[in-house]
Amino acid sequence: NLRQHYAIVHSTSAERPFGCTVCSKRFNTESNLRQHRRTHTGERPFPCPHCPRAFSTSTNLRQHERIHTGERPFACSDCPRAFSTSSNLRQHQRIHSDERPFECRVCEKRFRSSTNLRQHGKIHDDGVAPAHGCADCGKEFTTVFHLRRHRRIHTGERPYPCKVCGQCFRHSTSLKVHMRRHTGEEPFMCTVCNKTFKDPANFKVHQNSHSKERPYACRVCEKRFNAASTLYAHMKIHTGERPYTCNICNRSF
Repeated sequence: NLRQHYAIVHSTSAERPFGCTVCSKRFNTESNLRQHRRTHTGERPFPCPHCPRAFSTSTNLRQHERIHTGERPFACSDCPRAFSTSSNLRQHQRIHSDERPFECRVCEKRFRSSTNLRQHGKIHDDGVAPAHGCADCGKEFTTVFHLRRHRRIHTGERPYPCKVCGQCFRHSTSLKVHMRRHTGEEPFMCTVCNKTFKDPANFKVHQNSHSKERPYACRVCEKRFNAASTLYAHMKIHTGERPYTCNICNRSF
């Protein structure tokens, strides 16, 4: 692997005698060139024996087959979870370390994955975020995915059941946090006081209590809060929203 890394990254052009006639990119072996040319030709010579999909490399095929076999050879050292690819494991481990290596060049906000960064970048495109409106309440979202998640508030859909107690949740992240009640896992540790948390949101609120940081500002009165949930509750003072109804007397809160 070290030799391969050196050859690809650090070698001179003389050490890469195999050039692509389409994009002029050069390679140290003919097999690497053949593999690269499939990105131009669309050739996928490695078919999956379980489904109609095919792949340009045998490595990608092996990775895909784990979907069918359920194999998860990459285990997290901080929690019981395991993954089918090393890249998914690396992305997951950033939850424990809170590493956010992908930075937006416009607003400097940081993200755990390049996918999340690309999605965020759409907000800055032409200065307008693509709007996907909820037909029930008119609230708008930048992605169809987030609109679908929001719609479950109106439909009551809870597609993520707990296999231990049967309780169902709207979001997979809520299920993951809930499962820690059964396992006792508290993967988020404060480096100041060593207190541990099951929920990353509660962990973040706790961290702000040490720094006295209040990053969430009310756009109406400019009052600041250390948690998004506290700001959300505060905003109801301005909007008059009372989303919680007593099922006995119908009084709203």
